[in-house]
This record gives sequence, structure tokens and C-alpha cells, in this order.
Amino acid sequence: MEKKFDLLYILKIAGVLFIICGLTALMLSAVNLVAKDKIAENAQARMNESIALIFGEGITTEQVEKDFQAPVNSIYKVYSADGNILGYAVYTVPVGFKGDIEMMVGVTLGGHCKSVEIISMSETPGLGTKAGEDSFLDQFHNVTEPVVGDNIIPVAGATISSRAINTAVDAAIKAVGGIGG
Repeated sequence: MEKKFDLLYILKIAGVLFIICGLTALMLSAVNLVAKDKIAENAQARMNESIALIFGEGITTEQVEKDFQAPVNSIYKVYSADGNILGYAVYTVPVGFKGDIEMMVGVTLGGHCKSVEIISMSETPGLGTKAGEDSFLDQFHNVTEPVVGDNIIPVAGATISSRAINTAVDAAIKAVGGIGG
């Protein structure tokens, strides 16, 4: 028995699939519309938490209005409760082995790295994620020119992640030096 090509049947199935895909896209758009403010609010809260971990509680921040080159995304002046500037918090997003590494780099007024806080990363668990641990990040404390293999020892098996973080810290220090006043 030979099957015939049934154009009407194919068009009917394609139409149903088209409607299903359209409704799915519409629902996803609606969810995004409802959730986008909450997502942005949560992202800002994670950034504020990272700044507080670097500079302590009771601080205020003011975003520096300037365009920066990747991996630097934005810079915040950090003030103490009495209004004195403590340093800068630099939000950077370098590309690691498996994707973006969101991080905050604290930079002192003297241009030294104060501390590094990882906000999020998608590196390989147990390997690339080791570059986000204190044992690696503590090496950046008080450096002005981090160099992997020189004054920064990369994580074995996570060289790309280590270099990405190193590049971001270096870029953060240079960006702060370039904003003036």
C-alpha cells in the first residue's frame, strides 16, 4: 500500500505547531515583563552585597558615569558613613572557560586591589570554580599589577578561569586610574 502525500494534513500539523509556539512565546514574554524588575532588583542586591563584603557595612555608593571597556561594566565610588571616599567598587564581567564570571573588584584610592568578590560564575564545578575560592582570590589583595605566573599563581586545571579573573582585576585597577578625581 503506497502512502500519498497529503498537503492538507501537513499544513494542519504545521498550523497547530505554529499556534503552540506562538502561545509559548507570548507566555514567556508575559513572564519576562512581570519578572524583569524583580530580576534587576535581585542583581543589584547581589552587587550591593559584594560591595559591602569588600568595604564593610554602613557605606553608600555613587555610580561613576562613564563608558568603560570590557570586562569593566561599571564603577561605583564607595563612601563611608561620614562621607569620606573609601575607594571604588568595579563591576567586571570577564569571560571564563564556560561563560561569564560576574565579579566585584574593590580598588583603594592608592590604586591597589582591596578584595575580589565573585557574584556568579558558570565555570566547571570542582575545577574552574576553584578560581573563585579565597585561596586564589586572596592573592590579589594589595596588588597593583596582577600577573598570572608572576605574582599570581593560577589554579591548576583552571588556567582560563584564573586568567579571566586576573584580566578583570587588572582592568579594574586601570579603569579606576583612568577616571580621575
